Amino acid sequence: MFTENNKKKETVTVDISFNFLFKVLAITGVGFLIFYLRSAIGILFLSIFFTMIISPFADKMKEKRGFPRWLSILLVYLLILTILSIAIGMLIPTLAKELLLFSNKIPDMASGIINNLSPSLQSAVNTSLSELATKLSSQTTSIVSKFGGILGGFGQAIIVFVISFYMSIEERGVEKFIKSVTPKKHTEKTIQLLKKIQDKVGGWVRGELILILIIGVLSYIGLIILGVNYALLLAIIAGLTELIPYIGPWMGAIPAIIIGFTQSSAKGIMVAVLYVIIQQLENALIVPKVMNKSVGLHPIIVILVIIIGMEWFGILGALIAVPVTAMLQIIAAEYLEFDQEVFIKRRELGKGALGSDKLTDLFYKITHKMNNK
Repeated sequence: MFTENNKKKETVTVDISFNFLFKVLAITGVGFLIFYLRSAIGILFLSIFFTMIISPFADKMKEKRGFPRWLSILLVYLLILTILSIAIGMLIPTLAKELLLFSNKIPDMASGIINNLSPSLQSAVNTSLSELATKLSSQTTSIVSKFGGILGGFGQAIIVFVISFYMSIEERGVEKFIKSVTPKKHTEKTIQLLKKIQDKVGGWVRGELILILIIGVLSYIGLIILGVNYALLLAIIAGLTELIPYIGPWMGAIPAIIIGFTQSSAKGIMVAVLYVIIQQLENALIVPKVMNKSVGLHPIIVILVIIIGMEWFGILGALIAVPVTAMLQIIAAEYLEFDQEVFIKRRELGKGALGSDKLTDLFYKITHKMNNK
C-alpha cells in the first residue's frame, strides 16, 4: 500500500514536470518564431502602437471641432506628413553636412584639447585620445555614408502608416482588431490590458515627443545665438537624450559644452550656462505641463534598452525601445498578478504549481515583491 502511494506521487510529479517542460519548450519555440518573423511583427506592432498615439488627438479634434472621425484622422496624418517632409527636405541634408564637417574636425579638436593640458598629462593622454579621435572620425563618416540606408526603410514606414490609418479611421479600431485575433475567453482581459498600455505608455510618448521638440528647438536657438558650431546636430542630441530620465539632459549638454570649449573658453562657459537655464526651465515650467505620466523604468534599464534597440533595429529601434519596454513591463506585471492568484489557490489546496511546494512558495514571494514595488 505504501509503495502504491509512492508510485502515485511519483506519477503525478512526473506528469506536472512534463507539462512544465512542455510549456518552456513551447515558449522557446514561440520566441524563435517571433525572432524570425520580427520584421512583419515589428510592422504590425508599430502600426498598433502608432494608432494608439494618434487616436487621442483625432478624438479631441472630433469633440472640439465636430469633425467626422475620418476627417480628423486625415488632418492629423497630413500634419504628420508635412512635418516629416520638412524634416527630410531641410533638416537631414543640413545634419548630414554637419556630421561630415564634424568627422573631419575631430582630430583637430582632439589635438586642441591635448595642447590645453599640462605637459605632464599631455604624453599620458596623447596616444589614447588620438586613437579615439580616429575611431570617432571613421564611425561618423560611416554614419553619413549610411544615410541612404536609413532612408531605405521609408517603404516600411509607408506600410506602417497605411495599416495605422485603416485602424485609426474606424472607431476603436485597435480594440476590434485585438478582439478578432484573441480567443474569446481572453478578450476582456486583453482589452483591459490594452487600455492600461494606452493610458500609461501612450500619454508618456505624446508628452516625450513634445518635450523632445521643445528642448531641441530651445537648444538650437541658444546655440545659434552663441555661434556654436554644429548647432543642429547638438540640438538633436539634446532633444533625443531627453528619453533617458534624470541624467539624459546632462548627457545631451556634454557634447555641446565640449564643442564650445574647442572654440573658446568663454564660449564653453556660455554653453554650459545655456544648458543650465534650459534645464531649469524644463523642470519648472515644461515638464509639469507636458509630462504628467511616467513609465517607471530605472535609468539604467532605459540606457540598456536604447542600446539594444539601436543594435537590433537602428535609429528607429532606439526611439521606440523605451515605450516597448514599458509595454512589456505592464504585460509582465499583469501575467505575474494572474499567476500569483493561481499560485495562492493551488497552495491553499496543498498543490505545488510546478511540482514542488517549496518552489511554489519561492515563486510566490518573488512575484509578491515584484507586484508591490
